[in-house]
Amino acid sequence: MTFEDAFYHTPHRRSIKFPHYLPLYERYLRPFQGAAVTALEIGVGDGGFLQVLQTYLGPQARVLGLDCSGPSDETVLVGRQEDLVTLARVKDAAPTLSIVIDDGSHQSAHQRASFEVLFPHLQSPGVYLVEDIQYSYSRKYTGYRHPESFSEYLKGLGDELNAMLVDRAEDLRPTVFTRTG
Repeated sequence: MTFEDAFYHTPHRRSIKFPHYLPLYERYLRPFQGAAVTALEIGVGDGGFLQVLQTYLGPQARVLGLDCSGPSDETVLVGRQEDLVTLARVKDAAPTLSIVIDDGSHQSAHQRASFEVLFPHLQSPGVYLVEDIQYSYSRKYTGYRHPESFSEYLKGLGDELNAMLVDRAEDLRPTVFTRTG
């Protein structure tokens, strides 16, 4: 089954995704299809995408959600994605994580907080996807080239990934993130 099949042909609650995301999900999630992995979606909404993920990944997968509102149950934790106590609860509920999909608040500080806590918790191999980064460029959120925007944060991570290759940049030192590349 392709990801598009799961998205368009599985009866599920409402799920809104840009159509150009679907081939990307296929590309990055295919290695986990049929495996006993744990996936987390931040920003559950109506829960339709949790159902799509479960269908695509298969019955061996455990699919969890984190949302700031709604009923909490065995698959959906309620809390804010930037809250360290909530993120600790996520780590307790999911001692291993192979997939994280952040479709939460789209606010840079929230994306960064959850990334900094959950990315190191990710298993290898694992995938961490953040949707809607274009909001980083909106003044409503942070704005183009704003030093606190998630897009600028990601540019810094790109530097970190290459820190071991740089021989002249005295202020660019390898980090834990460097070693993940």
